[in-house]
Amino acid sequence: MPREFIQKLTNLVLANRANETFGPDDLAREAGMSHTHLNRKLKSFTNQNASQFIREIRLRKAKELLANKDLTIAEISYRVGFSSPAYFNRCFHEYFGHAPGELRNHEPDSVPEEPLPKKLQHSKALIGSIIGLVVLVTFSFFLIRKIQYSKEKTIAVIPFINDSPDSTNVYFINGLIETITDKLSQISDLKVTSRTSAERYRNNNTKSIPQISRELKVRYILEGSSQKIGDSVLVSVQLIDASIDKHILSQQFIVKYENVLNLYNEIAFNVASKIKALVTPKEKQLIRETPTIN
Repeated sequence: MPREFIQKLTNLVLANRANETFGPDDLAREAGMSHTHLNRKLKSFTNQNASQFIREIRLRKAKELLANKDLTIAEISYRVGFSSPAYFNRCFHEYFGHAPGELRNHEPDSVPEEPLPKKLQHSKALIGSIIGLVVLVTFSFFLIRKIQYSKEKTIAVIPFINDSPDSTNVYFINGLIETITDKLSQISDLKVTSRTSAERYRNNNTKSIPQISRELKVRYILEGSSQKIGDSVLVSVQLIDASIDKHILSQQFIVKYENVLNLYNEIAFNVASKIKALVTPKEKQLIRETPTIN
């Protein structure tokens, strides 16, 4: 039963893989169940929510398409529902550990290693022991650092990706991350990295989420993307626990520009809830306060 259910969902995602707006609500509707019921079943069978499941199917299909040398990386990203090749590269790297181009061009080293003389073998063993000791000390150092901040409720909101061909959407994105950062900063139980510190990761295609978290000394990273759709905007957000390199929140919102203020509040409260941050009544009121905007 679980295998048949997962296969059915997989077929639905593959049938709509080129449709970038195909999300959890669409998958639930085509599967004939509610979004909540779908997430509950997926969680029990795969320990994933619907957004994570859809992304995994898209990325696995992309890996298959890499065998076709006639397709560029950008073309593959579009075929599996990523309108931004840069965002596709990052997601692919995080899932498989290699960028698409690296995986396509990777050639295993098949040259056999000749046996070493005994003296060199002993020297090699000694060098290996020294290297192992250095690695152990280094690992212990990072483990101590991780323990120091992994228990804290620390978060950074890194710049979102503009998935829209309209460059003016960048202004909306900048306002989005600035407002969310400001609203999260109202919560005293949270330590929020300044926007200036997080700004250096704009258009990042090389550093992984764990690397960014170590550099910023935070446990949680909030990232996302935005795309204009007529008089509305599609916003995708992902909250990642960098200490285990796992998504703990993945949501998509389609709202009209006139309602974006409510979106800011919803994202802030959802993030605080997932991190289990204590939000006082006064802080809730501050977060809900509508700023004056142009």
